[in-house]
Amino acid sequence: MGDRPDDPRCAKLVRVPQSLTDQAVRAAGWFLFADPDRPFSDTTIVKADTAVDGMCRPWGYQFFVFVDGTFSGTLSPLPMNARTDGSLVRVEAAGDDRLTAHYNRYAPTDPLCCPSRKSTVTYRLDRAATLLVPVSVKTEGTP
Repeated sequence: MGDRPDDPRCAKLVRVPQSLTDQAVRAAGWFLFADPDRPFSDTTIVKADTAVDGMCRPWGYQFFVFVDGTFSGTLSPLPMNARTDGSLVRVEAAGDDRLTAHYNRYAPTDPLCCPSRKSTVTYRLDRAATLLVPVSVKTEGTP
């Protein structure tokens, strides 16, 4: 479902690869969007999608985590769609070797603008194994 991110009306949102990590994600068939996050000096989070909705919002998107240029994991087990349950909103550093990711949680009756809950997942970067490991999840209502 959705249009290709490089469709002329959305193409300005597609980012050109600027690093080896960007090139690896693009070579795997993903389209880059938004600037990468760098929560730690050796960690890069590349945001990419496979499609967009009618308003150029990402569909089939994923956040890829790289440590020292090596792929460490994704921030969701499956690709996500904007304004749907489980969609990733933001990620941030949460102390040494930890990332916190914030996800929308929609109930069946929630309007698309306003999820009734949010889940926060804390991940640990296992640098020895170059692996992203989820360590805790907290879900709570939104104000």
